[in-house]
Parts: sequence; structure tokens; C-alpha cells
Amino acid sequence: MKKVIVGLLVLAIGLSSTLTYAKTLDELKQEVTELKKKATEKFVDVGKDDWYLENVAILTEMAIINGYDDGSFKPNDTITKAQFIKLVITALGHKDIQLSGEYWAAGYINKAFSEGLIENKYSKDQSYDSPISRGEMAVIIAKVLDDDPSNEEIIKYAEEIQDFEKIDGQDGLYIIQTYKNEIIQGYPDGEFKADNNATRAEASTIIVRLLDKIKNRQVQQSVSGSGGN
Repeated sequence: MKKVIVGLLVLAIGLSSTLTYAKTLDELKQEVTELKKKATEKFVDVGKDDWYLENVAILTEMAIINGYDDGSFKPNDTITKAQFIKLVITALGHKDIQLSGEYWAAGYINKAFSEGLIENKYSKDQSYDSPISRGEMAVIIAKVLDDDPSNEEIIKYAEEIQDFEKIDGQDGLYIIQTYKNEIIQGYPDGEFKADNNATRAEASTIIVRLLDKIKNRQVQQSVSGSGGN
């Protein structure tokens, strides 16, 4: 069965995008000590020894991620579909997003649709406040990367990912893209666990890894929205 899935995956994919921030990711990493200090002062629930501090500090400085009105970041909260879409669109430098009265993230969702990152425009019938799965994140990230794996890579990573047979056809190709680029990787048992969710801290790490991969593209300064992202 795995060979059949791999055979089908050898056929598909697409997208690209352009990225300019006041400082580059590499420049911000040089200032990370000061940025981490600012982040621990800004967020009441982010400590100096937290594993995700550097990523949160960098994204906060770039105005890609925000906290909540009570001064918290809520690193261990599960990230929602809307929040993750907003992170990706903002990371890509889109500053002309109009915040919608109908739903705070509608503009980000529609932008993601127009960029080819998601399948549908905003609809009030969709549950954007529900958690996003690792598989769903991988699809969005892969469409940003636009880095089709070779046939050899498909075979290699399909064998390496222990639960690959459980992944729906086309999604497997997207997951391989994020996996081979070390943006969303597997668990110690070798499984990808596409149906698992991610925390806000984990999502921050994913976005920083994405920015590192696409840092040679040119980006515009982005807008920060509401909704605790």
C-alpha cells in the first residue's frame, strides 16, 4: 500500500511568495539576548528558561505574533486554524489585511486563499476557532515552500515516516516537504502524527523555521491583528 501511495505522490504541487522587514532574521538572532529579555518582560507566562523563548522573542519583535490583553502569551494553548493562518500570512509580510467586523481573521483567511495556501475563502460555516492539526499546518507550510521533493526523496521519507500509510494521498507529499526541510518533523517513535495538534509555542518554532528557509525572498512589513496571536 505504501508503494502505491508513493507512486501517486511522485506526480504533484505549487506556489511562491515574496518577502522585507526592518531587520533580517539573521540580524535579529544576533540581538536575541536583548529580545528574550524584552519578551519575558512583555509576557507574564514566558520565562527566561523556556525552550521556546527565542522563537517567541523573534516573532514578537517582527510583529508577527502577539499576546493577549492580560499580558499573557499562553504558550501551552492549542493554536487554532485562524491563529495559524494569521501567523503565516503575517510572516509573509502582508500588511494590507483589513480586519473584518464579521470575523477577526476573515481578511487573513481570504488572503491565504488568494495565495493558494488554503482551499476556500472565509465562510461563517467553517470552524476556524478549532485546533489546527499538524497535517493541516504541513499543507499550508509546504505551499509556501514550493519545494517539490524528488522521486528519491518521496521514497526515502515515505519509508522513514513510520505512519505514512495513514496519511491521505496528496497530504503525504506536503508533509514530506515540511519534513525534509526540517520545519515540522516527527516524534521519537518515528511517526509524524498528522492528526495531532500544536501549541502556540510549537507554532512559533514552526514559523521561525519557515522564515529561515525563505529568508532570501523579499517581504513587506506586516500588520498585527487581534485575536491573541
